[in-house]
Amino acid sequence: MPRATQNPAHPLAVAAPPPVARAGSRTRAGALTFGIKGRLVITILVVLVGAGGLSLFLIPYFASHSHTALAYAAVFLVPYSFVAWLVLRDAWKRAWQPLEVLQERPWRPPGGNA
Repeated sequence: MPRATQNPAHPLAVAAPPPVARAGSRTRAGALTFGIKGRLVITILVVLVGAGGLSLFLIPYFASHSHTALAYAAVFLVPYSFVAWLVLRDAWKRAWQPLEVLQERPWRPPGGNA
């Protein structure tokens, strides 16, 4: 009994894109990332805001040595450190840039001309 022909692919089907060799870079700008200058500016701003905010909360502690004033610094530092981590994580993420598109080639026996 002959085998039934397999269903052909749908006429509007789209093949998977070819694989792409890519390299990640933390210093070059990408579509969704800054270059090294932008990343450094963001990092400096995050550090300056953190240092300024912490010093504003620590000045009353050093003036009065009150544990309540120290608690205010901790209340600032915990959420700010989380937000700073989120900002710096996104600022320093890798920018993926394609190197070449890898094309599939049919297999040929080694040394064969055919």
